[in-house]
Parts: sequence; structure tokens; C-alpha cells
Amino acid sequence: MALSLGKKMAVFVSGVTAVATMAIGAASFHLMTTQFAEVLRGEAKETSTQLSARIRDGLLHAEARARLLARAVVEKPAEQTYIEETLARDADILAITVSKRSDQSPSGWETALRLSRPAIDPLSIKKSDFEQLELKYPLELDLVTESSAEVTHGMLRDGTPTLRVAVSLQHKAGAATTDVISIELRQDAIVSTSVNATSLHFSALFDRQNRVIYQSEAKHFVHGEELSGLPILRLAQSNQAKHGTLDYPELPGKPLQYGSFQKIGYGGLVLVTQVPRTLLTDKMRSFAIQLGIILFACSALAATFAWLLSWSLLGSRLKRLINALDRVEDGKYNVNFPDRKATDEIGDFSRDLQRIFAGLDRREEGHASFAKLKSRKLKSRLQKGEINLKGERMNALVVHAHLHGIDQIAKEGDPELFMSLLNKYNQSVSDAIESRQGIVDHIHGGSVIAYWGVPLADSSKDAESAIAACLKIRGAAESFNSALKKNKRPLVQLGMGMHYGSVIAGQVGVRGRYEYTAVGEAVEVASRIHAFADQFKTDLLITSQAAEQAPEWCETEKVVDADDGNPELHEIVTAVAPESDLGDQDDLPPAENDADAA
Repeated sequence: MALSLGKKMAVFVSGVTAVATMAIGAASFHLMTTQFAEVLRGEAKETSTQLSARIRDGLLHAEARARLLARAVVEKPAEQTYIEETLARDADILAITVSKRSDQSPSGWETALRLSRPAIDPLSIKKSDFEQLELKYPLELDLVTESSAEVTHGMLRDGTPTLRVAVSLQHKAGAATTDVISIELRQDAIVSTSVNATSLHFSALFDRQNRVIYQSEAKHFVHGEELSGLPILRLAQSNQAKHGTLDYPELPGKPLQYGSFQKIGYGGLVLVTQVPRTLLTDKMRSFAIQLGIILFACSALAATFAWLLSWSLLGSRLKRLINALDRVEDGKYNVNFPDRKATDEIGDFSRDLQRIFAGLDRREEGHASFAKLKSRKLKSRLQKGEINLKGERMNALVVHAHLHGIDQIAKEGDPELFMSLLNKYNQSVSDAIESRQGIVDHIHGGSVIAYWGVPLADSSKDAESAIAACLKIRGAAESFNSALKKNKRPLVQLGMGMHYGSVIAGQVGVRGRYEYTAVGEAVEVASRIHAFADQFKTDLLITSQAAEQAPEWCETEKVVDADDGNPELHEIVTAVAPESDLGDQDDLPPAENDADAA
């Protein structure tokens, strides 16, 4: 009965929440659409106001500097070269031309003087460029008065865009405009840094004839195109106000734009900034997604609350489950979850968690083993549970290789050089062992312990793989001594001991620090006999048990009989392993070059 009531309560609350969600969502969406539209209009207006102020300031400052330089040349023509050098240090002005009224010129104006950058200046304008500017982008000098300027765009032969500005030389109220200066400005210095101030809006600058002088997005309009039909420009031309806003499509059928115009107050220039309505659509889509997520979450919480009310006994059960998960958070995967025997959903969930974390616990224990067992076949069998990690007795070939004298070298000399050479040696030893199906059990300084036949024995190849690895270790030791000799350091003596006997293999350690290893008589004997190698003027001693396992290409000779518990020892007289016997590398992962890099 209680469960049935809980279901009814959950359905009722879910239904009420769904209706409330739809109502709140619709109202919020309508309200936010209106507000976002107003925000976009306000941003377009604010952007056009700020950008137009920057452009006007740039033009006025450039005009003042150009008028100052032109007057200086008019008053002192002899200093024109010096003044042109001064012009070369100006970041905005490319050239200045002073024109006077002349009845003898067809245009009514003649060039009195011209200031340009020195020829070596990369921004210097050639004479042919001046002719092209006058021909293709003429300035209406007759329209220039003491209080108004003329502005148009230009383009040099190399494709550099310019702004052409004509102003009165005198700039004095009531004075006759007989001298006019034409200023060639770098368009990117005056306009680009201003119009590109934002990437969310599109801005364009128009001259008195509604021609495109500059635009923040290339190819939005055609440069120099006359756009008198653009609705926002028609509004600007018919309106005495300095600024205004309008929602309009650029062309019939095109997306709506939230536009704003701002009259620069200089040369009839008008700056238009517009924001596409698609930006509003994108914002509303994002808002709708966020609102939907929030409302859905609220609905889910309400339904969950109804279920919890109907199940008064759920609290204590969930609390026990949470306590178990807290222990998992501390890294303890061997947790017994409560209610595993229950037949309801909580019981199913507890059993699933128990199974998941038991698997994680086993994986954690086997982590170190995976690191040691480089063979893909061994890893595959380990993952399938075919290798006993708990411990088993087996026979193995154990090799202990030790560099005698390494501790004395460590006391003196450059520590970084010593560690670099030692790591390179150990890497070579490790590669020699693992490429021949051996397992590197332990590396400590110049001492390495390895074994074959664990966890899986291959009696036909274990001995020859171990001996072939020892021959390679001998070469690594010779290379190590060569490096020591080159660096004027004392040499070391390699000693290797090999024994075949019984070991116990499995995981050893404490929780979180298990590793696969082998312990027992074979390991102890191999570790003991390597120290006697130097007495017999060899670097490798093997016991009689290991000698019995030696392949045909390896000839051994007894050097000492067994006595007082010590094994019979042999040395290898002849050993030239054929290439085919040096180990199968197809079973290993790709080799790494970390040691060589060191």
C-alpha cells in the first residue's frame, strides 16, 4: 500500500512540475528574448558611439600634425628635408600636399609643395602613386572650408589602403580658403585599430557619397561601393540627429540586423554598426537549453522527493551505502556493501557495486604484475586469470648480475654523469632480458635479478634465452666501462651468477604495493655465486643444475666441485648464440628510447 501511494504521489508531483515547467519556460523565454534584443541594440549603439569617437580623434590629431608640418615648410622652405625626416617618424601620415587656387589650372588648383617620406622609407609614396590617387580617388578641394573637411578612400599600387583628407591650411574662422592641404593617411592606423575593437559586431565607415571606406569584415561589402539604398544610411542622411538605431535587413530576404549609425562629425563620415539577429537566436537557443536543464532538474528533484517521502525506511539504508562508498573514496576497494542480499533495487545496486569494486581491487593488486610482465601473451593470460598470483612452487632459471666497484665510483665524480651512464647500462640489461622472454625482478644500483620459467616455463628455450641474455649483459658492461674510461673514472667488474632450481612465485607486498616476484633457493644461490666470478677470472658462473639446461651452442667447464652445501660451479668456455636463438621479440611491446635520451 505504501509503495502504491508513493507511486501516486510521484506521478502527481511530476505532472504538476511538468505543467509549471512549461509555463515558467514559456514566460521566461519571451521575457529573455525581449531583453536580449534590447541588449543587442544597446551594444550596437554603444559600439558605434565609441568607435566613431576614436576615429574622429585619430583624424583630428593627424590633421593637426599635418597642418603643423605644412606651415613649417611654407614658412621655411629650406628646412623641407629636415621636416620630411620628421614626417618619417609619424606612424599615421604618409604624405602631405599643399595646393593653391590657380586660374591657370583646369581644376582651379595647383600643387605648391609636397612633403613625402624619404625614398628609403618602406612607407614612401612614389610619384606614380600620387598620379593614380589624383586620377582614381580625387578629392573635391572646392568643397573644403575653414570648418569642414573632405574625406575619401584611396589605394596605392601595392594594394595599401589609404584615407585621403583635404582641410584648409589656415584653419582660421573668416579666412579665405586659398590654400588646402591634402593628407595621405594609413587607413589601418586611423581606422583598423578602432573598427576592429570588437568581434561580435560588424562595423563599416562611409564617406559623404555613401561609399564604403572601411569595413571590419573583409568582403561583407564591396570596397568603394556606393550603398545609398542601405536603410540605415537613408535614415542617417534624412535625420539631423548625430546618431540613431534601426532594425532592418541589408537586402530583401536577408536576416534582420540590429543597426546603429553615428555621424563622425568630420568630412561627412558615417559609422554604421550592426548586430545580426542570428546572434539573438544563438543566445536564445543557449538560454533555452540552460533553462530546460534547470527546469528538468527541478522536476527530477520534485519526483525524487515524492519517492523518498513514500519510503520512510530508505534513509538508513542509503546512509549505510554512502558510508561504504566513503571507504572506497579512501582507496579501500575491498568493501562489503550492505543490503547485498536484499531483493529490491537497493539490493541490486549494492550487488553491482560489490562486483565492480571487487574487480577494481583485483586490478589494483595486479597492477605491479602488469608492469613487470612485458610479454603480451603473459598479460593476456594474466587478465584471463590463467596465472596464479597467490603463490605456486615451480622451477626457474635465476640470473643475478652485479657491477662490483660501483659503490666506490658513486662516492666521487659528477652525480649526473654517473646516474646517466648507470641508467643507460640498466636499460641495456633490461632490454637484453625482456627481449629474451625473461622477467626483470629487481634493479638496485648496478645489481639486477632476473628469471626465466616463471610464471610459464618453456624448457626448450629458457636456458638458451638466459645465457644469450647474459652474453648481451656482458656487452653492456663493456660499454659501461668504456664510458667510465673515457670520463677518467675507475672501472667496474661484472659478476653474474646463474642457478636453476625451485622458487615460489606470486605477489608479495602490502595492499596498494603488490608486485610479482620469485623467492626461494634458486634466487639465494644465484645471488651468492656471482661474487666468486672474479676469483675464476670470468664474469659468469653457472651451477651444474643450470649447466644441464645449457643449449648445444654453449660449452661449459667445471671450475669447482660441490662441497659443504655449496653447489658445483661451471664457467662458459664457448658461447656464440646464433641470431635465431637470441629470442623472439614479436611477443614484446615496442621498445622505448627513454634511456638513450637520458
